Amino acid sequence: MSKDTLKHHYHPDDERLIGTPQLLRYWPYLLRYPLSGVAGGVVVFFSFLMFMGFAASLLGLMLLVMIIPIFIKYSSRVLQHTALGHAHPPPLTLTEILDGNAAAWKLLIIVAAFVTVAYHLWQLHDITGFIAIIVLCFLLPASTAILALEGSLFEALDPIRLVKIAAQLGVHYWVSVVFYTIACVSFVFALAQFPDFLSMFFGLMLTLYLVLLTSHLLGFSIYHQHNEVGIVPFNSEEQRAEKELRATEAVLDTVLSEVYRLVMVDKTKAAMTCFRQHLAKLGNDLALHERLFERLKIWDKKELFFLEASIFLRNLIQADKLAKALLIYRETYQVNPEFQLDRLDHTVILAERAYNAQEFELANQLVNNYLAVADAQHAAQFQMLFLQAKLANEYHQIPEQAKNLLKPLLSNNEHPQFSAVQHYAKCLLTATK
Repeated sequence: MSKDTLKHHYHPDDERLIGTPQLLRYWPYLLRYPLSGVAGGVVVFFSFLMFMGFAASLLGLMLLVMIIPIFIKYSSRVLQHTALGHAHPPPLTLTEILDGNAAAWKLLIIVAAFVTVAYHLWQLHDITGFIAIIVLCFLLPASTAILALEGSLFEALDPIRLVKIAAQLGVHYWVSVVFYTIACVSFVFALAQFPDFLSMFFGLMLTLYLVLLTSHLLGFSIYHQHNEVGIVPFNSEEQRAEKELRATEAVLDTVLSEVYRLVMVDKTKAAMTCFRQHLAKLGNDLALHERLFERLKIWDKKELFFLEASIFLRNLIQADKLAKALLIYRETYQVNPEFQLDRLDHTVILAERAYNAQEFELANQLVNNYLAVADAQHAAQFQMLFLQAKLANEYHQIPEQAKNLLKPLLSNNEHPQFSAVQHYAKCLLTATK
């Protein structure tokens, strides 16, 4: 099944699977899964159809040829669905019944070969046959998982890859092996009960129950351990991030291609106007602006880079992402030390952040930028003059200059920061005696 055909609608019960990585805690829900929702109907209905298939002759064979592939495809769908983080069984739709995807047919071939070999080995009534069945049961869970999630027959038959998956999944995998082994024994037992149809029917029900149980268990294990196993389930965090990155790059390609054409013919003013129009459409998407910032950083025409830096910083500060904002300001400052933020209140916020982070050079530049354009009545004037004094002492290491800068502030005893200024001035006086 292709990634595009998977639907990702989450059910309220999914939080139970997502938040319970411990198999022991999830155990009751695991045992209940094949009997709940659509899965329960599939187990009963398909057991009955298979029972009818084995009971009849030629028509029964035709029925088996139709229903066994459908059930195997559904079990594969259960594994996929669970690997996405779903705790409820997937639907069985007509589209999936008629879907002739290659992965499902490859899985059918492997399972058919496995069942055939297992049945003949069972007939041997020899210890070798039982050992061979156990080996086959050991390899089958990993093989079906690879086929269901990656669709590669070559990988599904690679014993080294299969053993690695088994080792990474650990106890979870051995539980899967046990369930598959019981399912295999149950199926062979059901066939051996012919013509006792009642025993055969319940044997088939147990088999289908265990197959769906194991598919759910494998999906559960891979969902919680896909980084270790090396199988990335569809719509995992990694794939969602990759998809979002590709979408972001596509948007940026559209924006920058038009702007770049104007830049190449020395129409910088037109390019700036065009770029502003595109930026207005991008909104406050921080991930998009970060990628745009990184791409424009290497352009020769730095006007566009500074414009994007200004907008990106504004959005970061508004989102209270001050650590990131300081990092972006530092990168912009290294390109142009005279770069200024487009809002005075943001300059104040970032200057305080830089000072508290002991980024004194950046704090000093931000203070200078503020004082160069702000009038004496601006609300943050007192705060920035105090910061200038602290930087004179701590960054420039000129305590006498710091004292002179503090003197006019000490005369304003009504300001909310007066006590802080007074305390700093006393400490400075003590330190310089």
